[in-house]
Amino acid sequence: SVLHPITSTFCTEEFLPGMISSSNMDKLKGLVGAQKEEEPSLLTQVSDASSLSWSTRIKGFCICFGLGIVLSIVGAIMLFLFPPNLTAFGLLYSFGNILSLA
Repeated sequence: SVLHPITSTFCTEEFLPGMISSSNMDKLKGLVGAQKEEEPSLLTQVSDASSLSWSTRIKGFCICFGLGIVLSIVGAIMLFLFPPNLTAFGLLYSFGNILSLA
C-alpha cells in the first residue's frame, strides 16, 4: 500500500495503476520522511573543490601568516622613523594584515 500525497490515505497498487514507479516512490518517501538525504558539510564541499593536500594548505597558511606578520612589523617601524613615512606605513601594515588573514 502507498500513502496518497493529496488525500493522505493509504492506497493499494491496483487503485493507482500507472502512478507507481520508482521515481514516484522515491519522491513519496522523501515527502513522508522515510528517505532522508544528508547534505555534505561546508568542510567536505571545500575539500572536494580543491586539489591541494592538507600539508600544502598548512604550508601556504604558514607562509602567508609569516609574511603578513613581517610586513606589519616593517610597516610599524616605518611609522616610528624620523621623519615618519605614513604612506609606507599604511601600505605595508594594511597589506600585512590582509596577507595574515588570507
